[in-house]
Amino acid sequence: MVMRIGVICWSIWKSRCAVVFEGRSFCPKSTIDSAKRLVVEALEVASGDILLPKMVIPLDAQGLRWRPPSQSVHKLNIDAVWEKHTLLAGLGDVIRDGEGNFVRGGGGTRLTSSVIEVEAHAALRGLSLANEVGCTRLEVESDSKELILSVKGNIQKGSWILYPILVAIREKCKFFHFCSWRWIPQQANKAADAATEDVKRRMCNEVWVDRLHLPWFFFFNVMDYLVLQRCRFLRLGIDMRL
Repeated sequence: MVMRIGVICWSIWKSRCAVVFEGRSFCPKSTIDSAKRLVVEALEVASGDILLPKMVIPLDAQGLRWRPPSQSVHKLNIDAVWEKHTLLAGLGDVIRDGEGNFVRGGGGTRLTSSVIEVEAHAALRGLSLANEVGCTRLEVESDSKELILSVKGNIQKGSWILYPILVAIREKCKFFHFCSWRWIPQQANKAADAATEDVKRRMCNEVWVDRLHLPWFFFFNVMDYLVLQRCRFLRLGIDMRL
């Protein structure tokens, strides 16, 4: 029952985002049909009719899902969303351990002048959170290529707006035994993306101590699997916002 409610809520939330952020017209019937399909697929996964551990992942889908870090390492996923006409931005960060367990997460809102600026602020916020948790070995993932290149490159040759933030990021990285940075596609960054959208909608700063505040977080593993299943049969032209 809990899974059904979660999948239905996720479908409604997805339709709402399509209306608000993409300007699509709302269609209750399409939302209901989509929810029904997802419930059936999710129940098949939960019942064991489809064995997840034995699933063969196609090569073109290897990078489309989140993967846990090595043991004794924590992974920080960060994301940000920015509205050009209001300059309002939402920041989200999620920390998980080597077994994929949720450790800590948070998010906030602020006014910024560009997308890359808010991405950098999200990284800085996430590093502070990881330090508070006591992480010593950290992997940082973001779906912003510009941010990853800026952090790993020569910050003195970058944007003057980003420079002080990047300096602060470099200083925060010194708190850890090692801190690696890696770009991932947006499809593999869904937890941080959902946290970002949630805090932006609520217009407040939040930190989740032992579990994500989001009702759909518990279904991300199932949703990742369903995405991979569609990759197996469609391969091209896939709507990865499943």
